[in-house]
Amino acid sequence: MRNELIGKQGENIARNYLTSHNYIILAQNWTCHWGEIDLIALIGKVLVFVEVKYRSTNKFGSAYEAFNRYKQLHLKRSINIYLQMHSQINSNWQLDLICIDKEDQKFVLTHYKKIDFN
Repeated sequence: MRNELIGKQGENIARNYLTSHNYIILAQNWTCHWGEIDLIALIGKVLVFVEVKYRSTNKFGSAYEAFNRYKQLHLKRSINIYLQMHSQINSNWQLDLICIDKEDQKFVLTHYKKIDFN
């Protein structure tokens, strides 16, 4: 399966998970010069930026291991641009990471909330 299709499948799994947990999805695959934010959602009054890492095999490491410093730097810049463009610089927001790994023919989803990547 091509990487774009694998990524889209992971994002759809994460989107379904979030909506089933009362998140309101505002955007999917929001892009700017620095990169892409996979999902942007609201839970209560908190704006949540969600990075999704999906692995259909552990051949190249786990989904969590793919959230490296390079990705974090581009994500931080993208979030700052989003906040500036939407006049929400002082809003209450957080970064969440959803990791999906395929183990024994089933998907294991782990939701890390309030990721600190400063």
